[in-house]
Amino acid sequence: FNLPAASPVQVNAHIISHAAGRRDASLIVDGSAVTHDLARTEVADWIDHELFWVGELGAGDHTVEVRAASAVGYGCGGLWGNIGTLIFDH
Repeated sequence: FNLPAASPVQVNAHIISHAAGRRDASLIVDGSAVTHDLARTEVADWIDHELFWVGELGAGDHTVEVRAASAVGYGCGGLWGNIGTLIFDH
């Protein structure tokens, strides 16, 4: 997305995983990890990853994404995952 001027921003992201072992997800803003959700299950089970970040971004183009440490176990993003971004006026 593109901001015409610097603005405070709030990002909420949700992703789910279903697998055994370590399940890590990171919220990435402009190529940098800003927060992480780390989880582990001994057996395959559903885990909700909720990622939240508040900060200020400058004018220009920006990217927001969720990346997982492993592709195994993550899916259903179109149905269960989402990223919400609020941009506040000064």
